[in-house]
Amino acid sequence: SDNLSSFNNDLESKIPFSRCTYCNLIFQNPLPSENQLHNHYLSYHESKVRTDPNLLSARNSAYKQDIELLIKSLSLISLSLSDFSSVFDYGASTGLYLDQFKKNNLRVYGWDYGEGATAYLQSKNYYYDLWNNDSDSMIFDLLTMRGVIEHIRDPFTIVPQILSNIAPKCVYISATPNGSSTACQIYRENWKMHVPMEHLWHFSPHHIIQLLSHSN
Repeated sequence: SDNLSSFNNDLESKIPFSRCTYCNLIFQNPLPSENQLHNHYLSYHESKVRTDPNLLSARNSAYKQDIELLIKSLSLISLSLSDFSSVFDYGASTGLYLDQFKKNNLRVYGWDYGEGATAYLQSKNYYYDLWNNDSDSMIFDLLTMRGVIEHIRDPFTIVPQILSNIAPKCVYISATPNGSSTACQIYRENWKMHVPMEHLWHFSPHHIIQLLSHSN
């Protein structure tokens, strides 16, 4: 909708966010350009991910816990990791999360934004580019997008493209800050998950369901 209101309590904020008055979707407005995002994430990987061993160690521990939680969650629908042959992680960063799947004998593939992340994934033979791959399209039966969808400049185009590469009974796992949460509505630009230039969208569960339904 073109009917927008300001999300920021501080109307003089240098990086304004808007709220759609029709569906309540919150987003950075205007969105950064692709070039701005490229430079931002290049700097992020060079200054933090590639040079901070404590960050890598903390993430690795968190990913182990995430896999344990995933296994417990799959058991609720009578599934286990052995029911899957391949996983594609969009926003795979350094591939540490994919390492956990590889230990469980899945074929692992990942993609992330920028040269730093690409170099990490290529060094592990994990890198797979959905848009520039000469081989036949890969079909994945497990798709993960953890803390990623809010970073995508145009999720309404990108997510359907990703979903075109999944098997009919693929399990899709997504995690994103909840834009309809009480904390988001009260604290607004002071909300811990409000990170301009990175978290471009504050989705609610309703928005994610709508996005997936329009992606068939």
